[in-house]
Amino acid sequence: MTTVTKIGLTILAFLIGGVIIAGLNEAQGTKSGGGPIGIIFIIGIGAAIRAIWKYKPESEKSKNTNADNQTLDKR
Repeated sequence: MTTVTKIGLTILAFLIGGVIIAGLNEAQGTKSGGGPIGIIFIIGIGAAIRAIWKYKPESEKSKNTNADNQTLDKR
């Protein structure tokens, strides 16, 4: 996954999280924070962003390591 895609997905995660937190604020009648459920969503957004940046597909992993691709001679 390219860096541009990761940046786009990060922005999308912030937007979706912001909409959810704003909806919680409106439903609870608070001005900010979203309460305990809002904290859970903020932690979830952080975990989602961390997963986006740590994701590495199999094709990229195989490019970086040659030790796994060795063939042994069988006699």
